[in-house]
Amino acid sequence: MSLWIRSQDKKRLIESNGVALTPSGLSIYPIGANGILGTYETEERALEVLDEICEQITSANKVVIKVPDGVTRQDIESAKLYLESLNQNKIELYPNDAEIVSVNKEVDVVYEMPKE
Repeated sequence: MSLWIRSQDKKRLIESNGVALTPSGLSIYPIGANGILGTYETEERALEVLDEICEQITSANKVVIKVPDGVTRQDIESAKLYLESLNQNKIELYPNDAEIVSVNKEVDVVYEMPKE
């Protein structure tokens, strides 16, 4: 999976191995690339933006379990917990069908830096 981030000024789209706060705590920069992606009034807001980027990444890595009718809820929950512990992906449960599907396994994540 690749992480692409569009800069706050919308002039750059950067593929990055990650992002971090500058020492001031007010700006976010791409790890492994040059430049600032966005600057915020407070460190708290910059951390909120980092949280948003994290959510984008984790929501792109999902596993969906389609459960056949007749399987007990306890078995479903056990399977869900086991799979989540193996790969730390979110698991969604659907009541019908009988397959485990990996969703967005090779998807690229694109995040646009908010202005404020």
